[in-house]
Amino acid sequence: MSSHETNTARVAKLNREQREAVNYGIKDVKAKQHRPLLIVAGAGSGKTRVLSARIGRLIACGAEPGRMFVATFTRKASQEMIERIRSTIKGELNGASISLPYAGTFDSIAYKLLQEFAGQVGLTKQFTILDRGDEKHLMDIVLTESGKAGGRKAFPSPDVCCDVLSYSKKR
Repeated sequence: MSSHETNTARVAKLNREQREAVNYGIKDVKAKQHRPLLIVAGAGSGKTRVLSARIGRLIACGAEPGRMFVATFTRKASQEMIERIRSTIKGELNGASISLPYAGTFDSIAYKLLQEFAGQVGLTKQFTILDRGDEKHLMDIVLTESGKAGGRKAFPSPDVCCDVLSYSKKR
């Protein structure tokens, strides 16, 4: 079975709507004209299977993997998606591996883009991103050092202080 037949067999297992999504907007293979597609569907609906088959099809038709943006919301979904895409692509490219620099969670892709374009957005290459856990830990340190934490007078918890700070930044 050839690599194209492998992906064809995968696509054959999809329902009509899923097959339409895999082949959507692929007009002229030689001219590499591929229309973008956004797939929004619920849990268990076959999104990962459809997207990995579509990406395999696009790459087989000449699309550049480095120009693809494949984002998920969770790390687990991202790892599964990338694994399935690589498996599909290996079949399409006779075992060759490719790089998918813009595949992952929205947060991880944003971080990669910030690293790549740090200078153009006013950051140094050594910037740091703090998540909610980091922010809470730092707020706890500040409250403890200022004598506000654990005192007799009621003072908001580090969580509440972080919420207030976040709200004030949005204003």
